[in-house]
Amino acid sequence: MDTLAQRNRMVGYPWTALKEAFYGEHAASLLVVDYDLLAGAPDKVLPLVYQFLGEPEFEHDFKNVKYDAPEFDEALGLHGLHQVRPQVGLQARQTILPPDLFEQYSQLSFWQDGSQSRASVITVKNHQKP
Repeated sequence: MDTLAQRNRMVGYPWTALKEAFYGEHAASLLVVDYDLLAGAPDKVLPLVYQFLGEPEFEHDFKNVKYDAPEFDEALGLHGLHQVRPQVGLQARQTILPPDLFEQYSQLSFWQDGSQSRASVITVKNHQKP
C-alpha cells in the first residue's frame, strides 16, 4: 500500500489529483460523494447529485444493477474488481490493510473539512461532542 500510495502510483496519483481539484480554481464544479452514504441510501443521495448537476431526476432500479469490466480488470491483474452486485446496498467489508496503515489512511479524508474549498460534498457530518 505504501508503494501504491506514492504520488505517481495507482492510488496516490488519483488521490493527489482529487485533492488538487478540491482546492483548485474549478472546485465549485466538483461534487464529492461519500461511498458508504451512496451505497446505504442511494434513493436519498442521487436526487442531490441531480440537483447539483441541474438535471432532472432519473428513476433508478436499485435492485437491478448490472456492470462489469472484465477486460479492464484483467489488464490490471485484478479479476472482478469492477463487477457490481445486482442490488445496491452497503456491505460490510474487512480491510486487507494492517491496522496501522488502515488508521493512517483513514485520517486522510481531506474532504470532510470543506471550509477551505468551494467543492460540494455529500457526506455524513461527524458531530463531535463538547
